[in-house]
Amino acid sequence: MGDPIRTVTSKRHSDGLNPDHAFSWTSAGGMVDLGSLGRDAFATAVNDSGQIAGYGYVDGGPRYAVTWRPFASLGCDTTLAGCNLKGVSLAGAYLKDGDLSDANLKGANLSRANLSGANLENANLKDANLTNANLTGARLRNIEMFANMEREHVLTRSGS
Repeated sequence: MGDPIRTVTSKRHSDGLNPDHAFSWTSAGGMVDLGSLGRDAFATAVNDSGQIAGYGYVDGGPRYAVTWRPFASLGCDTTLAGCNLKGVSLAGAYLKDGDLSDANLKGANLSRANLSGANLENANLKDANLTNANLTGARLRNIEMFANMEREHVLTRSGS
């Protein structure tokens, strides 16, 4: 059996109230919702490595170019939990409610990342750039820190 077939598409909501989402489909994994950036996201192309290009809008903001990458391209299997992401750039990443527990994010660029509700328990965030990152409701128990946290949004520390 050859490589799985992959295609991308977007779901448009005609009501204008719900965010549009980008989707990826493979013969092996079926349809996967790639989410949105807080408002709308559109997938427009995919390459042989599974990297998806598109664009999206943050609430009330301009259009941003977006790239979705398979976890495998980050050295991970199916989740970011426990992954070694030392020095990786996840700037602007949409990781809302994601599981990054036990991840090594030492020196990672997480500026403008949406980490609201994410599980960051036991994560190494030492020297990570969290400038303008949204950490609202993130689980921050037992994290290693002293990261660059200029203007971060740590509104609650649940699970402490």
